[in-house]
Amino acid sequence: MGSVRNLHKTYKMFSKGIRPGIGVAVILMGILTGPFPAFSELSHFDKFGGWKGLQGTKTGAFHVEAIHDRWWIVTPAGNVFWSTGVYCVRMSGIPETGTNRRPYQEAAINKYGSEREWARVASLRLKEWGFNTVGDWSSGIMGRQSGLAYVAGIDLPRTAPNVIAKGAYGYFPDVFDPAFQQSVYGAMETRFKSQAYLIDDPWLLGYFLADEPSWYGSKQRHGALTDDFIALPADRNGKQIWVQFLKTKYKDIAGLNAAWGTGYQGFDDLWAVTKIEDTDPTIEDKKAFLKVIALQFSRVLFTTLRQFDPNHMVLGTRPTREYPEVIEAIGEYTDVFGMGLYGLNKGYEISEKYESTINELYSRTGKPLLLGMLITGQDAGLPYGMMKTQRDRGVSYWRYLAKVASDPRVVGVHWFQHFDPPRKCYDEKAANWGLVNEQDEPYEDAVSLIAQANHMVYAYALGVSNFKPEFDNPLGFKKGKLSGEGKAVNIKTIRIPINNGDFEARGQGWKLQAWKGGSKAEVDSVQKHGGKNALKIIGGPQEGWDAVGVAVQYSPNFVLKPGLNYKLSGWIKAEGVADFAFIKIAGKQNSGGDYDYHTENTYGTHDWKRFETEFTPLEDNSIKYLVLQLVGRGVVWFDDVQLEVAAPENSSYKDFLVSQKEEAPDIRMLRTRPLPVSNSGFEQGDKDWGLQPWKGKPRVGVAWLKGHNSTRALEIKGAADGWDSVGAGVQALGAIMFDPDKEYLLKGWIKTANVSDAAFLRVKVKYDNGQEEYFETGPVSATSDWTQAQKVFRLKGKGTADYLACQLVGSGTAWFDDVSLEEIIPR
Repeated sequence: MGSVRNLHKTYKMFSKGIRPGIGVAVILMGILTGPFPAFSELSHFDKFGGWKGLQGTKTGAFHVEAIHDRWWIVTPAGNVFWSTGVYCVRMSGIPETGTNRRPYQEAAINKYGSEREWARVASLRLKEWGFNTVGDWSSGIMGRQSGLAYVAGIDLPRTAPNVIAKGAYGYFPDVFDPAFQQSVYGAMETRFKSQAYLIDDPWLLGYFLADEPSWYGSKQRHGALTDDFIALPADRNGKQIWVQFLKTKYKDIAGLNAAWGTGYQGFDDLWAVTKIEDTDPTIEDKKAFLKVIALQFSRVLFTTLRQFDPNHMVLGTRPTREYPEVIEAIGEYTDVFGMGLYGLNKGYEISEKYESTINELYSRTGKPLLLGMLITGQDAGLPYGMMKTQRDRGVSYWRYLAKVASDPRVVGVHWFQHFDPPRKCYDEKAANWGLVNEQDEPYEDAVSLIAQANHMVYAYALGVSNFKPEFDNPLGFKKGKLSGEGKAVNIKTIRIPINNGDFEARGQGWKLQAWKGGSKAEVDSVQKHGGKNALKIIGGPQEGWDAVGVAVQYSPNFVLKPGLNYKLSGWIKAEGVADFAFIKIAGKQNSGGDYDYHTENTYGTHDWKRFETEFTPLEDNSIKYLVLQLVGRGVVWFDDVQLEVAAPENSSYKDFLVSQKEEAPDIRMLRTRPLPVSNSGFEQGDKDWGLQPWKGKPRVGVAWLKGHNSTRALEIKGAADGWDSVGAGVQALGAIMFDPDKEYLLKGWIKTANVSDAAFLRVKVKYDNGQEEYFETGPVSATSDWTQAQKVFRLKGKGTADYLACQLVGSGTAWFDDVSLEEIIPR
């Protein structure tokens, strides 16, 4: 048996094509890669699916061992085993939101007549497809009668007091309260009374002891769970352990005050403190206490299980966040570290973060890893597809399996999940998850390749093959090569210009808005990263999502092409941010699913820092908006927002601008029919126009000798920056009916002087079904001579015009003239 310490070295050898000296014959390739109907029918495999060519210790239960410098699961018979599993193998399916129907269950009953017959067919299929493990959330009949190893999950009981704030998402118990240990013991006692066979069942691979606990806390960020313990009243166990933690670390209150910059008289002052500002020292302490929480949580679950079952493996609690303190704590109380990490397989490529992520997990836990896999398709009639075709799903699985199985630190991968969900279910991003559809029909193009991959898993794990299939129709370019064409293509980084991403034109191109609550966005010329200006958002006074301030560009000037790697970045400075701030691009995929790509959340107080995120769009899409956003209280500044793309060297930034994808129409070439807008040139003063200060104290009137081609124009003088000053000239248009089969043109002339934010034209539409929609021209900002603003639009259904508005947001002066709304006549 080799040393586990050599595993990182062994992995590097594997990845370079150097194979360790494991005594395997060349005939191994035929044994391990040929088709086989069931493990028990092959002399090379034991009845549990373990390969007889390499042995570990025979204990009568599945366990893990390091053999020849790599980790293996070892079967009860003593042979090595690499777990290929499938989650959610159950006939009950998932309920459909709104109807509570279970489409998969209904189809299975109609097709098989009974759960026993369904289970028989499902078991045969899994074996034919090369799977050897029934994953978590599967039915009991699959565990006991499938002839496959299986996983059992024990749900975290929710009877202990919850520390997550009321109204926030998630549950996490006060792990220091005796009620937590009592609830865990009670749940396990009930489980093992009803399923006593688990304790001695050799087919049981191991237990997950919880699923995706809310380690992120009420504010959903690293260290915020500690904030929830701090917010507890003084008589709660969790609060008492927090204060004791600080006493132990700092010894006396002077030490704490020196570190935190506070003035507490004694540790007793902390009993009444329910919020502690995030600074570097306090964040460090909050994260350190997070490990204390995680250790107690993991210790209680592990030791309680061992009172009932001393033999089977613990597979962990599947955290969704890679918080080092949590990972280390779980690692102390698990045999295998299980974590989904679905993002490590990006579909058409393996994430560039694979090596660093696995290195981090293994170095902090020292335990073998069990990973998840989720690959969706665009051709199954469900949104959020990663791959264009089912064949691409199969190839993606194969390539990722080859990667992880050759990694000596990984002992298995489990596919999520067996069947497709209803389009409307508990997950708003339900997609083509399944190996079979809702009618229990296999996706043959996918599973045929998945089966071939699974049949090679021991060849990969033993290092005797590095074969990986290629995609027929990849989405985009790969570094140094244009996939599928076999010829070299050099890649370069292109900076895509974001309209006024450095705010040197103040608010031009951005809408400064309070999406909720009393937040305020404005341009700041004092605090800036570079240049003359930055964007400033003042949050609150409400907390969390009750206060959201933004600077947003709707339908920005760039496009995201599928298959290319993008980097969104920007500089952010924070002061007392209670919740979080970030930069995000949001949009809609052509298959129907929404997407968003955003930088890491920042919070607390810090000087200018660069934040970035990398992403690869998987299909054609449309961008809804680019947003700089602050949630909750505090102050945050944004500057130098950038977007870059890795593209072939013959590409230009112009290839990624909207003007290259969809030229704005030359309205001089359009045939149009005017719709009834009264006094559109303001020559009759304010007749038929309502002059309205929508917010703040802007002045709205008709100015003499200011017209575009005439005497008069509408004039709006803003009183403050951002949405603290909104003035409009509004005309009701209730008589205009819009036809969804026709296009319309909104146009007018706008002149500006020192406008901090934006002047634009807007039409509000009310649909027959009660919904509303706004169509706006592009904004005119700063100081600009007469500029023609325009917007061509089409409704998505029948609707009526509500109003037309000439609108100024922010300070400065804007003039409007010759405003019109026209129907476009096709040529």
